[in-house]
Amino acid sequence: MICKYFLSAFLVVIIGMLGIVGVFNYCIDPARLFDSSHSIEQEMALLLKNHTVSGIANFDDRLLQKYRLADLPAATKVDFLIIGSSRSMYISTSLMHEKVLNVSVSVASIEDYISILKMATEKIHPKVIILGVDRNRPINPIF
Repeated sequence: MICKYFLSAFLVVIIGMLGIVGVFNYCIDPARLFDSSHSIEQEMALLLKNHTVSGIANFDDRLLQKYRLADLPAATKVDFLIIGSSRSMYISTSLMHEKVLNVSVSVASIEDYISILKMATEKIHPKVIILGVDRNRPINPIF
């Protein structure tokens, strides 16, 4: 009898606590899972203005680079254009003393290289284009 009472009280407390946490997360919505008032275009516009945006659902690097290149003025002078995969994203533009534009995307494919290169060269005319090319399969050395 005491065991049955303890079990029911325990379940009520656990369900109550989970309910409170669920309502709190729904109201606060830190990851913006339930808020559909922000479109991806608005979030990209904030990123382009150097604002910090958190909790972006279904983030697409390609879309960000598309908006970034479309937002560039036509007279933008760029010495180096870096295109590559996520490994190339971390190439610091402060390493070079010239004007550098890094438009790398995650898991870049040949189609990404071609389309980003086309979009970028229509707007700007870089002196040097750096392609960060990765292998898309693991390296299996033969011993």
